[in-house]
Amino acid sequence: FRTDGFRFGWWMTLNELVVVSFLAFLFEWAPAPVGVDEVTQKALSYSAQVRRLVALLACALTVSQGAGSASLAFVTFPLKVAFKSCKLLPTMVFGVALTGKRYVGLEYLAAAL
Repeated sequence: FRTDGFRFGWWMTLNELVVVSFLAFLFEWAPAPVGVDEVTQKALSYSAQVRRLVALLACALTVSQGAGSASLAFVTFPLKVAFKSCKLLPTMVFGVALTGKRYVGLEYLAAAL
């Protein structure tokens, strides 16, 4: 699956961002479910700081997704998937180093396969 002249990687990402943002907007401003009291509803609302962090994360993920889609102009789809799959081991290592998360040996073995 490699098409010479593939040029719509960023267009695919823009469409995905618009759809996901629209659905997130609907979710965020949807009326509270029936039976939810005011205290619970207030606890479920997000602060401005959390919204900024989520927006920053969304931008980072959008750039990552767009760059991956745009790379299809140069590499095959299976190669893109193989490289994307290789992110698991470094993620596990950083999880251990930065947060102290622990994994059992079987999880490392499964990630290496």
